Amino acid sequence: MADGNVALGQGILKGMALTLKHFISRPNITVQYPEERLVNSRRIRGCDMVWDQERCTACCTCAKSCPQGNISIETKVRPDNTREAIAFEIDHGRCMFCGLCVESCPFDAIHMGRNYERATYKRDNLVEPKEKLLISESRQPSGYFRPQFEEKLPLQTLLIYDIHASQSKTPESPPQPGSAKPDPSPEKSEAAKGEKVGVK
Repeated sequence: MADGNVALGQGILKGMALTLKHFISRPNITVQYPEERLVNSRRIRGCDMVWDQERCTACCTCAKSCPQGNISIETKVRPDNTREAIAFEIDHGRCMFCGLCVESCPFDAIHMGRNYERATYKRDNLVEPKEKLLISESRQPSGYFRPQFEEKLPLQTLLIYDIHASQSKTPESPPQPGSAKPDPSPEKSEAAKGEKVGVK
């Protein structure tokens, strides 16, 4: 009975020691959102679509490819027989962010956004006209299906990388090419000289 109590006490002490070890040495991975924000993926399919008015030819390919019918476009013909989008709206409340409109656009005029916060009290606020869809400082395109934007965006913040970096030891740097190697011991050098002489 006494041995059982001793083993039980040792188990409790080991568990408390392990808990204290992780409590002190383990890095803090909690992010105090919304004061602290992580950098999301370069190819995130965010909920803020971005529209490039200069590249758009009003071909309506994006509206035709949308499975939800969220994109509505009104066009007019210019004197030079080209089309212009006089109205362009996206209903983010119905959008499932599949990215088919971005993939189908032949002129890269529509892009996925990088924002992921769309909380609002009115559903009408989720329907955005073309004036709000233009590129701005607060509305940047994502790198989804757009490698020209992906290369310029910052890398994603992955907490698991920070944990591994803090727990791993710094490896020794390999010798640089052309660096001088340490001289062998005098005994080995003399033996090597003797072997060379004997070969002659």
